[in-house]
Amino acid sequence: LAGTFDTSGWWNAPDGSINIASDVLGALAKFAGAPSAMRKVRVDVEPATPDQLINIADILHIVRAFQGLPYPFTPGEPPCGG
Repeated sequence: LAGTFDTSGWWNAPDGSINIASDVLGALAKFAGAPSAMRKVRVDVEPATPDQLINIADILHIVRAFQGLPYPFTPGEPPCGG
């Protein structure tokens, strides 16, 4: 993820850095439905096949990744078939 919010509150695209605070805050903004939040595809990490729903489990898995824990699901089929 590793994006940031600028001074006006708009989400900036990932810049290649890794930062738990900005990643989790960005995911929480999407969970809360903030119109300036990052794209859903960057937050929807649970279940293995994206369901287009953002919930607290998505945020938990982002935090667990920073703790070094493996992704708990076997990846499903890509949503666009390839």
